[in-house]
Amino acid sequence: MGLRNSPATNPETWLTRLRATLLGLQFRVTVLVMALIVAVTTILCGQAVDMAWRSALANDRSELMLTGRLLALSLAEPLGEGQSSRVQNLLEDADATIGTAFAQVTSLGGKVLAHAGMITPNTITNLAPKHRAPVGTPIEWHAVELDSRILSVTLPVTASATSSRQTRQILGYVSLGIDRSGSIQRFDANADVLTGSAIAIVLLVVPFGFLIGRRVVKPLHVMANTAERFSDGDLDARAEVSRRDEIGLLARRFNEMADQVQQKQQQVTRLNEHLEHRVRERTAQLRDLAARDPLTGLYNRRHFNEELTRRLAEADRYSKDLAVILIDVDDFKNVNDTFGHQDGDRVLSALATSIQSALRTMDIAARFGGDEFTVLMPESSCGDARVLAARIMEKLDHDLNQQFGRPLITLSVGVACLSRQTTRTTDALIQAADEAMYRAKEGGKNQIMSGQTISQ
Repeated sequence: MGLRNSPATNPETWLTRLRATLLGLQFRVTVLVMALIVAVTTILCGQAVDMAWRSALANDRSELMLTGRLLALSLAEPLGEGQSSRVQNLLEDADATIGTAFAQVTSLGGKVLAHAGMITPNTITNLAPKHRAPVGTPIEWHAVELDSRILSVTLPVTASATSSRQTRQILGYVSLGIDRSGSIQRFDANADVLTGSAIAIVLLVVPFGFLIGRRVVKPLHVMANTAERFSDGDLDARAEVSRRDEIGLLARRFNEMADQVQQKQQQVTRLNEHLEHRVRERTAQLRDLAARDPLTGLYNRRHFNEELTRRLAEADRYSKDLAVILIDVDDFKNVNDTFGHQDGDRVLSALATSIQSALRTMDIAARFGGDEFTVLMPESSCGDARVLAARIMEKLDHDLNQQFGRPLITLSVGVACLSRQTTRTTDALIQAADEAMYRAKEGGKNQIMSGQTISQ
């Protein structure tokens, strides 16, 4: 009778104790602590993984769009002039420099004009409709040939408008694709680190959850606030580590995870800076290429006019000298008619080399058009320009004798310079040099004439 009524065997007593334990503050706090730790860790990992994925995708899209626009810009001139070999060379250069999965130029009718990369044109043409996007919209798809994810975009190649109101003519389309395998691998590695850290934190805290029930309530609020700051973008947010118990351990683990996330963010930032540096370098190369004459390697007339305007403004501002030399090949048509256009081009290239070798560092030489060349000499007088022109003519005779065995051409040179304390214009300076050059031709050619000092 006494055995059946003992507290250890009484069902009501056992149920009462169980109920008291389950409804007790320590148990409820322990359950709450465990739930919060799992929730916070999951949120942090989810935020970090989502941020890393979005950042990687955004970086890939940004690099793809910027590279595509630069490539479309560089393709405008050769595509407009029907220079298929230059179009192909630009695609191959892009493939070699950037490491694209493919680069392709198509006509308005969809005909493939040029292609580079490991993905074949048929694969690009036969993409499923769900993998096709409007022009200018990046799309991601799976390339069976490479067994990888490809991010691609199609952009229009437009001709340069002659005025701000003129609509740019679309010459064709350039399609560009990059392999995202490297980005995905880096993302997977980061996600593994974050997931492992989260699992480690949870496993380390679970065995001590019941013991720290009462003490975890207040520090938990601090941890939650820190996690909220971190998820809001404050990557410098860290938990205060002032205890040696489980709360201190949780804080240290949180800080370690935050350090890893911050390090990954810094790595992404450094990668962005590196990519931006590469883009700036490539942009500078493309700009220099666009400013050069393809035959002679000298600057073209457009770039020369820009430099002349800038240098003339400096000369006006600081009362400096400025001289322009205009060079025309005498009877160049006879060279083409006698020796052929190929030798004519060689003669022009030899003249460009002679001009370039005679310049100072600050001087700028350009092909003005056809068989006309020009030199801009900052901080130089007409006398300085005549000396340089004579040196160019002497150097040309020497170079032509070495290359062709005799001087095939002569030069008529006009020189014009600015006077001090007066207002000048680029058109007036060029006109004065041009008139001096024609006086040189009318006076028997193969000579140097100086123009009037320019003022107005």
